[in-house]
Amino acid sequence: MANKKMIVYKHNPVIRGHFTKDDNVLTVLNEFDFDVLNSVYKITQDRYKGILPDVYSLLELKRFSCVELKKILNINSKRYVELIKESLQNIFDVSIVLKNYIDPVHGNKIENYQTRILGELGFNKEEDINIIYLSFTAPLMTSILRRKSNYTAVDLKKTREIKSKYGKRLYEHLLSLKGFRNEFTLRVDDLNKLFGFEETSIRRFNQILSRCYESVNNKISFSYESHTRDKCISFIIS
Repeated sequence: MANKKMIVYKHNPVIRGHFTKDDNVLTVLNEFDFDVLNSVYKITQDRYKGILPDVYSLLELKRFSCVELKKILNINSKRYVELIKESLQNIFDVSIVLKNYIDPVHGNKIENYQTRILGELGFNKEEDINIIYLSFTAPLMTSILRRKSNYTAVDLKKTREIKSKYGKRLYEHLLSLKGFRNEFTLRVDDLNKLFGFEETSIRRFNQILSRCYESVNNKISFSYESHTRDKCISFIIS
């Protein structure tokens, strides 16, 4: 049974979205950055449970502790403060494109809604180097606080145990579709967005799936079939 204390409720437009950097170049968060974002996501969700997004935007810059993040991340390195700060800087430099996002205020349906993840980021140097200040952008905060529909319960411990940035992405994507769409096909454009590439064939994705299949399949049972001529891969969630 999953440890409820490690459950985070992730909005599906976030899970099924994709990451970009610089001039909209596709990318993917590395293993540690992925886990750090999930951890900050969870702390924010727990801390501001029941608070409306418009109220959150009026609050002062949010204060986080590297010690708190270290505990969720389960890391033992003495350099944890430095590692976490470097990771948050990486996340700050990346944008996310939310897939099939619905504006909670006006109800507008937006197929691909691009936004920064973090709006502000600062480190405390004089008082306590362990302290970090940050805030999410409004669309991300709305996604974090909205838990009534279109979300997936993710066990952070399971995601963290997958030692592959591609495996983490695939696991959460499969989890968001389990019981909803157990059979689906991703074409090369979709695979590029999922794994952060600019490929024209599926050869590289076959290699990725071959390497991370066992670790992901241990968390969520699935199978896949490659279709080289059609440049797509079909998935079946057991």
